[in-house]
Amino acid sequence: MSLQPKYTAKVDRHLSVFVKAECANWDTHYQCCADDKPCKVLCGQPCAYFERAVLGPPDYPYKLPGYDYRKLFDGYGQINPKLAARAVVIRKCECGASLQPRERVCEKCRAEKRRQAYRQHRQKRRNLSCATVKQKSPQNIAV
Repeated sequence: MSLQPKYTAKVDRHLSVFVKAECANWDTHYQCCADDKPCKVLCGQPCAYFERAVLGPPDYPYKLPGYDYRKLFDGYGQINPKLAARAVVIRKCECGASLQPRERVCEKCRAEKRRQAYRQHRQKRRNLSCATVKQKSPQNIAV
């Protein structure tokens, strides 16, 4: 009797190689998941851990070299159509330029807003200094 589970589901070869090489739950000695259960991905079932921690979102910038992620997402899309249907959202700035992660505005708009804030600050300071000069002028002092 063999301890290794039999994977009968038709899973893409690229996906099975990726799971066996990169998934932290995969035990290479026993050829199953670390929790002594068969691998859900290799059985043709969706796995939340694999989606979140191993495969990552489609627009994840730090992908591992040597893998064709388009084929991986296509192969996993046959198992979980919800992941395949999920569109990549590209955030846009007010001017229409695409934004990087953790950015509110693009570099061009950031420089323009900084200039506007500096101008408003200088105008406000200029108006305050003009008001104090008018109060201390000798023409306003009665003799």
